[in-house]
Amino acid sequence: MFWGLTFLAVGLLLLLQTVLKVDLPILRILFSLALIYLGVKMMFGTFGISINGAKFEKVATATDVVFTEGDLSARSDDRVNRNFNTVFGQSRLDLSSVEPTDLEKGVEISAVFGKTEVQTPRELPLVVESNTAFGKIDVRGDKTGALGNGIYRSPGFDASKPHLKIEANSVFGEIVIR
Repeated sequence: MFWGLTFLAVGLLLLLQTVLKVDLPILRILFSLALIYLGVKMMFGTFGISINGAKFEKVATATDVVFTEGDLSARSDDRVNRNFNTVFGQSRLDLSSVEPTDLEKGVEISAVFGKTEVQTPRELPLVVESNTAFGKIDVRGDKTGALGNGIYRSPGFDASKPHLKIEANSVFGEIVIR
């Protein structure tokens, strides 16, 4: 699949260069694509994940979405999930129906080359510690992006009252908290 797309891209780039007289650095583009391809293969082992000898091309569990789209769940069986990861995919996480006491220890949400949309209870105050590296984090309309760390507190936040603490990590990804 990769090589087929590579040859297709080269053909299109050569056609653009010839017909439209656009000067494109084709070799640099090919080299960049090859590095991205090799990096992904190294991170995930030939575009997939191996777990106990079994190879998975796409993974969608209650807490992880890799190379696909899926819904994350705050509860699995009789336990509360606190860590959620989206890698090269898109996910949705609904925390609005979870009891505040279940989430008093907080949650961690990470998006790496992916997007996670989080629904939170509107009446429950939030504290969001954001960490971004070429990513974007949007907390109820308050946006942070590019590089750095930040803290969002709901208007009228009082640490002595029930609240939801979220650690949001975005690396070349996006997290939207509503």
